[in-house]
This record gives sequence, C-alpha cells and structure tokens, in this order.
Amino acid sequence: MNDSDKAPVAVFDLDNTLADTAHRQRFLERRPRDWDAFFAAAPHDPPLAEGIALVRESAKECEIVYLTGRPERCRRDTLDWLAAHGLPEGALHMRGNADRRPARRTKLEILRRLARTREVRVLV
Repeated sequence: MNDSDKAPVAVFDLDNTLADTAHRQRFLERRPRDWDAFFAAAPHDPPLAEGIALVRESAKECEIVYLTGRPERCRRDTLDWLAAHGLPEGALHMRGNADRRPARRTKLEILRRLARTREVRVLV
C-alpha cells in the first residue's frame, strides 16, 4: 500500500484548538516573553470541547495528525495530555527545540511536506 492508498488525514493544531491556553497567556504578555513557563504550564490546559469532539469525529474516516508550534522538548507532556483526554492516536509534528521561527511558518512547512504524499481532508 502506498501513501496515496491510505486514508486521508485530518490535521489538528493543539493550542487554542484542542487545548485552552488562556491560563498561560500571561507568560507571553511580559517582556521578555517567558516561553519556558508558557510551555511548562501546558500540561494543565483544559480541553476545548468543540475541538475534542471534532478530532474524535474526524478519526472515524481519517488518520489523525497533530501539528503544533510547541518545541520538541514538550513531546512527552503533549503526548500525555492527548492520552489523558482520550484523544485518538496520531503522528505528532513539533518544531525543533532551536527553531525560533514563527509557528505559522513551521506549521506551513510541515503541512506542505505532509500534503505531498497524503490527502489532507481536514485542517483545524
């Protein structure tokens, strides 16, 4: 089976899509921004019901892929959060720890790479 024969993918962002980051925004409102504290607080994010429902519904027809601007050092916490909230398994694409580019650029790069070999049916 080649990639084009596989189920389409549904790609979900994490922050403010599946996870409510409101409680940790204060770390980004100061100068300099405290990214370490921002990401360290991520395991305490409450789930966003609408996003959670959509990922579960999408999993019925699509392979789930998670795409985030979080750095690789947050992988364990992120996987634990996904599991704790009963979300479907799926590949987790993260930025490198030293990658300081805006998340919108890193996410687009990963999405384009994914779309070269797979049908992206849903992007949230």
